Amino acid sequence: GAAQEAFSYNANTFMVYTGAPQNSVRKPLESLKINEGKEFMAEHGISDIVVHAPYIINLASYKENTFSLAKDFLEKELIRAAAFGSRYLVLHPGAYTDKTLEYGINRIAEGINEVLSKDVPEIYLCLETMAGKGSEVGRNFGELKSVIDKIDKKDRIGICFDTCHTHDSGYD
Repeated sequence: GAAQEAFSYNANTFMVYTGAPQNSVRKPLESLKINEGKEFMAEHGISDIVVHAPYIINLASYKENTFSLAKDFLEKELIRAAAFGSRYLVLHPGAYTDKTLEYGINRIAEGINEVLSKDVPEIYLCLETMAGKGSEVGRNFGELKSVIDKIDKKDRIGICFDTCHTHDSGYD
C-alpha cells in the first residue's frame, strides 16, 4: 500500500518501517507483499525506497541489555531493509541518558562498527539529524561527524537530513 500511496502523490520514492517503529515485533518477510510492492514500483517509476529503523534502537545506551538489543535489532533491520529492495536504512543515533555526549558518540560508533563488521547487506546506514531533546545525539552536524569519524566503514554511512528535527534543535 505504501507504493500505491506514494504514486498517488506523484512521488518517485517513499519511506517505510518494516514493522511498528515503537517495538521489536516484526511479521516474517514471507508474509509481507514485498514482491507485489516491487512490481508496482517498477511499473510506476518509483525507486530508492528508504526504510526507517525503529525508534527503540538506542546505540548510545550504557545499559548492556539495551545496547545488545540495539545491535541485534539493527542487524535484523539491515537484512529486512535489503529484502524490501532498499539501499538506505535511516537510524536515530541514540540517547546517552545518564552518561556524557562523548560516551554516547563513542558507544554509537562502537555499535555501528560491530554491526557493519558482520555479514550484513551493503546498504547505507543513514544517521538522522535529531532535535537534541534530552540526551539525543545528532542535534547538529558536528555531533554526527564525531560519530562518523569513529566508524570504520565510512563508505556505508550517510545522513538523513530531517529539517523538522534540525529546526527544533535551533537551526533556522
